[in-house]
Amino acid sequence: MNKYDSINNTLRDIYVSLKNGHYVERDIYQYLTRRDVPTADRFAILSSIHSGEINEKTDLFYKWIKKFKKKNNIDVFCSYNWSYFCQFVNGDVSYDCYKIYIPLDYEHIYEGANKIFNFLRKNNIQHCSKIGKNIRFDDIVIRVNSEEDCRKIIDFVNNDKYIREGAFSNNVFSFSDGIANMAYDGTTSYNSVVSSLIADYINTMYDIKANINTVNINTFINYIDSFIKNNTNYYNKLHNSVNARCEYSDDEFLLICNLIKGNLMGYDSNYYYNFMKNIKNNNIDKIINNSFSKDNSFLLYRNNYNNDSDFFIEDIILFLMKRYGKDGYEHVNNFLHGNYEELVVDQKLYDRFINSNINLKDYCSRVFVQNEKDCEDIINCMMMNCIIDSSKIRFADIALEEGVTSEEVALYNINDYIDNGIPNRITNSVNGARRLLNAMNNKDMIEFFKRIGVSDVYEYNERYNLSNEIREGRKR
Repeated sequence: MNKYDSINNTLRDIYVSLKNGHYVERDIYQYLTRRDVPTADRFAILSSIHSGEINEKTDLFYKWIKKFKKKNNIDVFCSYNWSYFCQFVNGDVSYDCYKIYIPLDYEHIYEGANKIFNFLRKNNIQHCSKIGKNIRFDDIVIRVNSEEDCRKIIDFVNNDKYIREGAFSNNVFSFSDGIANMAYDGTTSYNSVVSSLIADYINTMYDIKANINTVNINTFINYIDSFIKNNTNYYNKLHNSVNARCEYSDDEFLLICNLIKGNLMGYDSNYYYNFMKNIKNNNIDKIINNSFSKDNSFLLYRNNYNNDSDFFIEDIILFLMKRYGKDGYEHVNNFLHGNYEELVVDQKLYDRFINSNINLKDYCSRVFVQNEKDCEDIINCMMMNCIIDSSKIRFADIALEEGVTSEEVALYNINDYIDNGIPNRITNSVNGARRLLNAMNNKDMIEFFKRIGVSDVYEYNERYNLSNEIREGRKR
């Protein structure tokens, strides 16, 4: 199973398991860390140091401390105040470190850890590491200062046959390279932030009674974007909603969200290393600004469409905009909030919608998840796409005669309308597209393009009309 499917399946497993209508961060954290742990290992305890009588033959913390006691370049201990972890340390590691997770089962974790920490010791790699008492996807955690050391360790574990044999599935919500995961969390916990966001996302989907197929990577990314745009003091918001435990600054939260989104969007480990280079060079503002301040990914709303019913809702929105012009935004808002009487002016359309049993809340969760101005721009995007696609159909025969593409002819005519305001440049015979000019004229188009950062209709078409859906069923 590829990572995309694994993430979708994990989100849906969490969604269908929700019984009382509300998750807290701890629920998700415990689920994720133990999800793929071998059944036989789920109740294994590696040590009873500071919590009970020690069996020197079976207590792994005791054995590691004894084994490495007189070795160079490593200090192994279990402190009373942090008794859940056995710590392995060599030198100092900064807070802006590379973080590696290596999941090993109970049968392999003792010798596997010996191999790993002997490798670090013999290469005199500075690190701050730990092993927890339970078998989890993060049972071995290693922090190092440099990309070179990070790559060395990951290369070692991925090429050691014994360690690979003992590895089980790692965390699908962080970057991976072979059996290892990589993360950044500064002074907080990456996995705690992931768990808090998933908990709040799943609770949101539960509240709107979303169809299980709606729970997926795309809507999770939309949720993260929406959460960032519509909130401030992110920790307080998640602490109040899902009892987030590990406190963080807004900048730290945004940095971690950058990595979470990068992983969800399918980027490889090079994205992680480039991210860390910016962290090390103190280019924090660059990471945040490039990721969130001008993010118009919501305009690719069709990427989140599931079936023809989504295009039917888009048809309804376009119908309302054609009928009411600039007042159409308010009528669309009324319709999306359950006022279906907006459609009675077209009885056939009203009857078709009422008989469709479409879940509007489900649709809105995938498309209209941003703030009010962004919702207007999604509608603007629908209108612009309709004008472009309709014009392609209208000029298909002319384009064939002239030996050019229908897209070239369509965009030329729309661009001329934008420059000169001549409405005849926009087709009325296909989908009644010209009627949309009452809602978005050429001056509105220019302002729309400026707001979303494109120079003209050609750049818009390339960036935001990617699906280029042209369907006969959309003509009216």
